[in-house]
Amino acid sequence: MVGLYDACGILRFAGHESADCLAYAEFFELQDGDFTVEPLLMGRPCRDGGDPTVAYASMDNV
Repeated sequence: MVGLYDACGILRFAGHESADCLAYAEFFELQDGDFTVEPLLMGRPCRDGGDPTVAYASMDNV
């Protein structure tokens, strides 16, 4: 799974592959540089005891 993040680092869309995110960007007429596409980490356990089946975004580049 991959996610499309806006320039502020907010997840705006999640898809199965990069092409899904790029189609979203094209549909909403987002310009290059206004977003990034990053892999999502799945099933990572939460420190706070949250649901481990929820997708967690990689924020390493923020």
